[in-house]
Amino acid sequence: MKRNIEVPGFILPGVEDITRRDLLVGGAAALLIGGCGSDGGNGESSDETRTVEHALGTSEVPANPRRVACLIPGGGVDYLMTYGVVPIAAADYSAFGGGASGRPFYGDLVDFPVEASAEEIRGFGCCAGNYNLEVISAAEPDLIIGWDYQFEGAYDQLSQIAPSVGFSLTNGPDWIEAGRSIAEALGRVEQHESWLDEWRGQIESLRSEFGDPSERRVTIVNASDPASLTFITAEGTQEGSIASAAGFRMTGLPEGAGEGGEISQELIPALDADAIFVTTNFFAPEDYERFLEETYGANPLWEQLEAVQNEMVFPVDTFFWTNGGPSVNTQVILPDMFAAVFEGRQPRSA
Repeated sequence: MKRNIEVPGFILPGVEDITRRDLLVGGAAALLIGGCGSDGGNGESSDETRTVEHALGTSEVPANPRRVACLIPGGGVDYLMTYGVVPIAAADYSAFGGGASGRPFYGDLVDFPVEASAEEIRGFGCCAGNYNLEVISAAEPDLIIGWDYQFEGAYDQLSQIAPSVGFSLTNGPDWIEAGRSIAEALGRVEQHESWLDEWRGQIESLRSEFGDPSERRVTIVNASDPASLTFITAEGTQEGSIASAAGFRMTGLPEGAGEGGEISQELIPALDADAIFVTTNFFAPEDYERFLEETYGANPLWEQLEAVQNEMVFPVDTFFWTNGGPSVNTQVILPDMFAAVFEGRQPRSA
């Protein structure tokens, strides 16, 4: 029986300290791992170990890790739960004041292959320098995982608590490969392959239901800072790679855009498409309203876009769209994209 999980720790951040680098930094990972997995859930791990070579060194990890602590906020729980492991502890944004308001990261939108309750997953803060190491230690993990930069300044301390593995792949455009690396560290490659079949099947199912996505063009921009607009490409981000994998034609980066994809207001006409997704911060919905009222949306060129005139502009949550894992992206982001582009439905992930 599958059951949804709500994780209060994974409230969308409400501070400026969180940057898109925390969510989108890409790279390459090297893992040389053997072994196979076992049943999910927490419990005692076996004495058998495997040698894992990773971005931060070499670690002897349990062949069957059962009590995993995860430094990856939001999407880390998704990866683990998708592969049948309930994390014993995980990073969250509550240390920045985001834990008291907003909605749980997953809510009722995702089904996982294992059951869990929010109380089973201890939150210990977010980002190196802000982890509560006492909470992590008290959870008695047998493995700690995260992106390599999340261990910065804390790897030695965390390694004293449990074997620690840092991946240089992140949940940017290489999020599927990042998932494979995580699955290998867990000894659960079969579970990753099973999910990958589900992902491919979901794309085919949605194409059959809605139509050929190659006939529709989409633009994705980020407006988390209401005073600026950043263009999103398939090569640079998770959300762009999802749209591209689904088969949608994506608007190319306009000539004259800044190095980081920043768009000046005179380039607004280049953004037009059948649908425009604007990623913004769920914890501050007024950001999108301010974007419309004071900056780009107030420009007459914005009003001239066919997508605007056809009410095909969809604000969606930045954190949800950039920091999801396998199940969120398969069960929520993909169908949300198709329903929005083909039927004009506001995404559930808004």
